[in-house]
Amino acid sequence: MRADYSQIEDLVEQAGGVPGDFAEAGVWRGDTCAPLCRRAHKLGKRCYAIDSFVGLGEPTDRDYEPDGTCRYKAGGLHAGGDSGVERLVGRCGASASSLVVVRGWIPEVFAELPASARFAFVHVDVDHYAPTLAALLWFWDRMSPGGVLCCHDWLPGRGILASAAFDEFVAGIGVRPHGPTESRHGWVIR
Repeated sequence: MRADYSQIEDLVEQAGGVPGDFAEAGVWRGDTCAPLCRRAHKLGKRCYAIDSFVGLGEPTDRDYEPDGTCRYKAGGLHAGGDSGVERLVGRCGASASSLVVVRGWIPEVFAELPASARFAFVHVDVDHYAPTLAALLWFWDRMSPGGVLCCHDWLPGRGILASAAFDEFVAGIGVRPHGPTESRHGWVIR
């Protein structure tokens, strides 16, 4: 199931009054990021769009099904490079002044974000295990109290991909997660 903004809208609203910006790690075509940017703009916040825009990186052993198949291969979910960034900016419309596009691979790309950045809402949707775990850990330390850190593709106990990363993350921080929803979102509140 692909994520779309309607699946996270209530969580965004819940975090709207929390100090800090919004972010999405794993933008792909912008189906959640463009409306998230428009909402951030209305609230006077920035929206960080973090993606390689050239598809997924190399999978690790935690990205393969037990039968050895890999659903998310390197280069999959390619967003079109420069044209993908241009499409995202266009979808944000007049709100694009609130958009901060950060291109690169997780976790290396986080060095490009301001050291002082704080977040009210973050949507992590990068599919692979390692970048999902890295994103969750990086953002958790930068969430404002009351902020919502949301992860897509959570199927508790699955043991691979984003599900395994989210399970490991919540076990490590000792916070009870909310969800999963029908759209496979899980989240924690700082």
